[in-house]
Amino acid sequence: MTTKKREDELEVITQKITQMREEIAALAASVKKNAEAKTPPFGTGEQEATNGEREHEGWADVQRSIEEVRTRGKQALNNLSAEVERHPLRSIVAAVGVGFIIAKLFGRGRSH
Repeated sequence: MTTKKREDELEVITQKITQMREEIAALAASVKKNAEAKTPPFGTGEQEATNGEREHEGWADVQRSIEEVRTRGKQALNNLSAEVERHPLRSIVAAVGVGFIIAKLFGRGRSH
């Protein structure tokens, strides 16, 4: 396996991880937006039943969003698992590389 091919395969994995991060961030923003939209402002003088109904609707939306996040997470994990099964060596190299980078980032401030 050539170095160029390994670099290309590593780039594909990096792109998939970036895509998963973006999807998770978008889902988190959606959950936050739904929760904020369904929460009535304080001091509005609305009836208690209306507040309870809105709260119930808000939680139902949050639960739907959480289930969507869970489903997408499972799909992403399945896709990543399939990629690892197809290219185990590339996956090991990528994991070692990511671990090395993280170790370097967290180890910068330490003096030994």
